[in-house]
Amino acid sequence: MDVVVVPSAKRKDLWHLHDRLRRKVGTITEETPARFVVHPTTDGPLATAAIKISASLEEAMDNIAGETKGECQLSEKAEG
Repeated sequence: MDVVVVPSAKRKDLWHLHDRLRRKVGTITEETPARFVVHPTTDGPLATAAIKISASLEEAMDNIAGETKGECQLSEKAEG
């Protein structure tokens, strides 16, 4: 499954996670410059993933791609 990472228009420390059909699968928040936390939806494909904390946005995206066995791409368009 592919995941699209969409920056929040209102917060620079928040990214929304969607599948290609625009269904929400979670969020990523930047708690510190070296701590990015994945918050999956309770019923989505990342709900049981062991990828909660990463050192960068890129690492979080790589971990999501590995967990979903698909691609994880950053969108240029902001949301919300």
